[in-house]
Amino acid sequence: PGGSGEIREIAFNFLDITNLSSPSAGHMRDLVVTFQDNDHFTARWAYRENGKDTPSVFNYTRKK
Repeated sequence: PGGSGEIREIAFNFLDITNLSSPSAGHMRDLVVTFQDNDHFTARWAYRENGKDTPSVFNYTRKK
């Protein structure tokens, strides 16, 4: 990472769902993956239930 044109972040945003039991039912809304370097990345998830978002952050390190 650090070179020109490298992808540092990928974002996935919720569009819609056809089989959610109700609008307040729990479901994942968003995911953002950020690449710090060749050995580390972070995944940030957003889970929504009853209109409330709950974030979760996971940090990953390559095992050598």
